[in-house]
Amino acid sequence: TSNPLPLITLSQSARCMAQLSDNILLYAVGEEIRLLNKVLHDDQWQKAVTSEAWVTIEDANWTSISILDNGARIAAADAHGKYVYLFSRDGRTLNKIGGDKEFIVPSPYFSVAWTGQTLAVTDPGRHCIKMYDKDGNYLKQWGKTGTEDGSFSGCCNPAFIVALQDGKIVSSEKGTPRVCVFSPDGTFLGKIYSSPSGSEAPLLAAITNQNFCPDNSIKNLWALGNRLIVFDRPSRTAHQFQITNNYYGKFQHYDPTTTDFKNE
Repeated sequence: TSNPLPLITLSQSARCMAQLSDNILLYAVGEEIRLLNKVLHDDQWQKAVTSEAWVTIEDANWTSISILDNGARIAAADAHGKYVYLFSRDGRTLNKIGGDKEFIVPSPYFSVAWTGQTLAVTDPGRHCIKMYDKDGNYLKQWGKTGTEDGSFSGCCNPAFIVALQDGKIVSSEKGTPRVCVFSPDGTFLGKIYSSPSGSEAPLLAAITNQNFCPDNSIKNLWALGNRLIVFDRPSRTAHQFQITNNYYGKFQHYDPTTTDFKNE
């Protein structure tokens, strides 16, 4: 087993989060996106020193945040308004994508992820992922309705997406919980996980050095290395995946009783 992971406990449970820099985390609570600063000591998170409102949009329900080029563009998905906002690093609104005609979002599952200079956005009611350039201009969409692996079905999927460092997109679905990997152009590459129980979509976190991942309550954060983390909420377990070229290898399993990852 490893040493316990460095831990920060938030004062309120966050719906989503993303790392803006080595010292700053963005996380969403209600209609606010907040900034959390930290003290860095021996490359470990020690304590939060400030937490302040960064952006507030009335009645927003923030469900996903993704950051491009250390804050050159910050995308945030509002499931209530069915909009994706593009913000500058200082919180100015640069563009707003969507609304009822652009996205069908029947439930609070609405996700964004930068893959290179392109923004991927889920349209869960239409079972597809839409692609936009960094300024919010529509490029294309991909995805199909179906029950087979590589397709999306039910109400409504995909629930979550993240992008890996090489541009691949990882999706998570509810109803029949599974995690699949796609190329940036939407080519299905494989299924890497399916939940043994329940119907909730597994949470996803694409972890880079000193990034964060949420636990089941999305209230505790751990600093990890380069990993893809899949959280199976019904069983309260998490799985780390090592993704190299076309190999998707699950190699560690999270034990919530000891806050350790153990080899499988």
